[in-house]
Amino acid sequence: MSASTTKQPSHTTESISDRKKSRELAEARQSGAVAPAVDVNTGAMINPHNPEFITKRPWYLGGGDEGPSLDHQADQRLESERVELSLASADELLLKERQRVKSKQKEGKFELGMWVEALKNGKQPYRICQIVKIAKKGKEFDLKFEDGTLERKVKAKPPFGKARIRMTRTGNRTHEVDAEQHGKETYASKRDKYHGFDNESHMKRMKEKFEKREELRQKYRSKGEKEKNSEKKSKLSDEESDFDDSDVEGGDSDDEFVQKEEDATNFESRLARQGGVGGAQMKVTARNLRIREDTAKYLRNLDIGSAYYDPKSRSMRDNPNPEVAPEESQFAGDNFSRISGDAVGLAETQLFAWDATDTGAAPIHPQANPSEAELLKKRVKSKRTDEKAQQKKAVLDKYGGSEYLDGSDGLATAKKGAEKSASKSAAERKVRFGVSVTQEEYTRDGRLIKGGVAVKREALKSKYEEDIFVNGHTAVWGSYFHKGAFRWGYADDHSLIRN
Repeated sequence: MSASTTKQPSHTTESISDRKKSRELAEARQSGAVAPAVDVNTGAMINPHNPEFITKRPWYLGGGDEGPSLDHQADQRLESERVELSLASADELLLKERQRVKSKQKEGKFELGMWVEALKNGKQPYRICQIVKIAKKGKEFDLKFEDGTLERKVKAKPPFGKARIRMTRTGNRTHEVDAEQHGKETYASKRDKYHGFDNESHMKRMKEKFEKREELRQKYRSKGEKEKNSEKKSKLSDEESDFDDSDVEGGDSDDEFVQKEEDATNFESRLARQGGVGGAQMKVTARNLRIREDTAKYLRNLDIGSAYYDPKSRSMRDNPNPEVAPEESQFAGDNFSRISGDAVGLAETQLFAWDATDTGAAPIHPQANPSEAELLKKRVKSKRTDEKAQQKKAVLDKYGGSEYLDGSDGLATAKKGAEKSASKSAAERKVRFGVSVTQEEYTRDGRLIKGGVAVKREALKSKYEEDIFVNGHTAVWGSYFHKGAFRWGYADDHSLIRN
């Protein structure tokens, strides 16, 4: 219903009984016992499951006694108010207004409501203002500045000095739209930050700027080439040189080769960054990529029971051919580099630094100061060796028996070092530094299979004493329960007395 035919709003408080009846009617319509309501204006059925705030007409709109209807959900504005000016139409109007103002600026004519630049109180700089009144046939103007001040009877061109009023370089700052003629402006047409953007003039300015820059670049480039060629000519004599004038004039060929070299460099730098690491100096590299001429790890031994190959990390930690002699083996597994050479010593130094920090000593950084870390490690190691030797010597001096031990009065093993000797087995090193792959089989009930036979699981004992028989009993207390007496006893003689 339009706003022109809307009745005056009226409100009547609904009684409790009427409210109860309306709720019962709504429930009956939802269940299908009563036919749904019909719109009195359109004749269409009203969905009985709609919420009440949608189907019920607000009291302030009036016309609630006409019957059920959804007409209040329609636009309540007048037809003239519904016409809106889109963003595209607003841009078109603004461009037309700018063209009209530019034509007026060329003619040099001032109009009422035009935005111009003027000297406020005859003092610089020029400020933006609007013409609000024109008098004496366009010779005197009343100007309203942006800060709200009004200056009257301003002459456009005084007898001497600068002009008090001049045209703006940017044209109108705002454009008033006639709502009756063009429609009401929308939110987007008012607030869009690109509203009124002139793409053609912008591209024209950018093109001119680029052409000027390109012209200067060509000028300096040709100047540099001429200087370079003149230096080359001065160095070479006419008799000894085979210099050809075509090489001087044909600078395009040299530029072509230079451009090709630059393109190749850029291409290498782009490829170098595809891996996500490093820069142009690393060329095309990625983690764990092998050289294509090398044999793949998974092809070293095609046996199913061979070393496990992890396709995700492209690693094979164990030796695929353990039966081959170490000096003849071409690949001994990825863990070989971690359990051999200086890797073991570096790992021990790192563990020493962590242990020293945990004991409260000053933090040790093997990576930042490796010399200090190694020196402290040697000192601690020798000190521990001496302490162990002294402790063993004191025990032998007190109790004797050094003649039954190894040489050096039984202190040979102590002097070798308190730490583990360097002759560690390969299995121990793998457990410490790497990951070993061992195949184990279990039965359905979780028992381990060794040699084709399931190992019997041993019962885990608790912290309490078990299987202790007292007073000549052959069973423990609690092995029997008497239902009638509801007491515990012994299973051998059904005795209910514990002691």
